Amino acid sequence: MKNKIIITICFMQIATNFLFASNISKEKVFNDFIKKDGNIKTINAVCSNPEAGFNDINIIAKRGNKYRIKTNHIEIYCDGNAIWNYNPAKKSVLISNFDAENTQNIFSIDNLFFNVFPNLEPTKLQSVLSNKKNKQYRLDLYNKNRNTEIKEVYLYLDANLTKIEGIEIITNNIKIAPKWNIKKLEINKSIADDAFIFKVPQGVEEIDTR
Repeated sequence: MKNKIIITICFMQIATNFLFASNISKEKVFNDFIKKDGNIKTINAVCSNPEAGFNDINIIAKRGNKYRIKTNHIEIYCDGNAIWNYNPAKKSVLISNFDAENTQNIFSIDNLFFNVFPNLEPTKLQSVLSNKKNKQYRLDLYNKNRNTEIKEVYLYLDANLTKIEGIEIITNNIKIAPKWNIKKLEINKSIADDAFIFKVPQGVEEIDTR
């Protein structure tokens, strides 16, 4: 009798999830995010991929090839003209010119956030479980621009469909992409341009190749 009750409860939960997902329009979910965030101009995010050994990567980016990436080991700054690669452990920073011809690289910050996302359209919305067994929804987005290596983007949303909690990027060469967990995401927050310029600390060796 007890087993029958448990099975019945599980069945009802599955049926409820199915009906809830069926009544949610993938277009509406996608459009709600588009309307909320509008034209993406800046990104402020903290993401991680423990399986690949990446924990708490801090990223801020601004349209115009301006970005700053901080990890436990390195810091990378780019103001659209120069790039600073800073290694705190070695107390050295490598400075080079920004390669404007490489802005269409599939994993360049500008290309991913500011060029690819406006060309995405929703194809599927499904209920999934996170690594922590929490309920999430996966919104599959197809890239309408076929002149790029990025084919699809999968967004993992919370149970309330209000927050992006993860992302996978599918390319022509990568069929099974690593999932990046998003711990923090702020879009179109005001970011001053000097946030992308590295101020060399005293005692740090500068290797300037410009």
